[in-house]
Amino acid sequence: MGSAGPAVPSLTPNVTTDKEIGLNDVKQYIWSRYVENEWDASVRYDEERVLRILEEHYKKTSPETDPEVFYYAIVLFERTFREKDPKARMEGMLRAKQMFDNYIRVTGEDDWDVVADRLEDIRSHFEKQGLSLDRIESERRQSKEREETEQIRVLREAALPGMVLVPAGIFLLGAGKTQVALDAFYMDQRPVTNRAYREFLEATQYRKPKYWDQEGFNRPNQPVVGVSYFDALKYAQWAGKGLPTAQQWEAAARGSDGRTYPWGEGMDPGKASYDQTSPERGLCDVGSFPENVSPFGCVDMAGLVWEWTETWADEAHEMKVIKGGSWADPADMLDASYDGMSASPKEKNDILGFRCVKVI
Repeated sequence: MGSAGPAVPSLTPNVTTDKEIGLNDVKQYIWSRYVENEWDASVRYDEERVLRILEEHYKKTSPETDPEVFYYAIVLFERTFREKDPKARMEGMLRAKQMFDNYIRVTGEDDWDVVADRLEDIRSHFEKQGLSLDRIESERRQSKEREETEQIRVLREAALPGMVLVPAGIFLLGAGKTQVALDAFYMDQRPVTNRAYREFLEATQYRKPKYWDQEGFNRPNQPVVGVSYFDALKYAQWAGKGLPTAQQWEAAARGSDGRTYPWGEGMDPGKASYDQTSPERGLCDVGSFPENVSPFGCVDMAGLVWEWTETWADEAHEMKVIKGGSWADPADMLDASYDGMSASPKEKNDILGFRCVKVI
């Protein structure tokens, strides 16, 4: 087998007692005992506790996108091989293989002997039992897909009017298409329009947007502009919703395949409102470009107006990330991964609107 694999971590002498162990201690223990095989047997760790620490970690971090998930896979494998109950042993091996597969998919590293040898042992164990590992995995995958399809159908039917479902999954975000796991959420199909915002104003007597009474900005189906982040948040709260994070916004725009624009690749003036010289030309009604639709059904996520997000752009919490580009911006800013724009939460201008999200 090859000698590839992650870089050897910088380890300190393993002197931590079992009562004090944390995630870093767990990783150090696994590396020294099962990777380097230089574990000091006088330092005893309760591996059930080691496993619980890792399981708690992966309740917060997706094992499908973590390049260090091999630590978890190794412990699952070693605990499974000592399991006496046949059913528990099979379940543990399948889980360990899933984690090893995650590691290979994320890193592209398939010849590190630490992983490859254990995968070979798992396959050999199933063969000795007269079982087809490929068949078992295929049946489980099909069963999971059926369950997920039914769950998605139920969630989609439960969406509020005007919202679309973005199912939970792994999304390719940022310019580098980093794998990010997100829970399911609902996103407004359209940016909030003047018509929708008027309902909010009439119900709450909240202050008007900056351009509310100015001709050219107040057609019913235009996206509302001249609203600050705080204004947008007030509307969202009134509607029983929230504002999307930058990751949620990007996932809704790009789909699961990490496309550059909501419709796919390639830009032309017939697909979005951008690079215009005046709002009279560029601030179109929502839905004016039929191809400007994301895989999940969100319209106008490229161009027309920038959209507020809940994500801070800086550690000082002075600027919020805005996404999507606008009628006044060049084509490169309409790239859904573009993260170079932010605005003060108090800012109000004619290129900035919003849409809402609802977490499931």
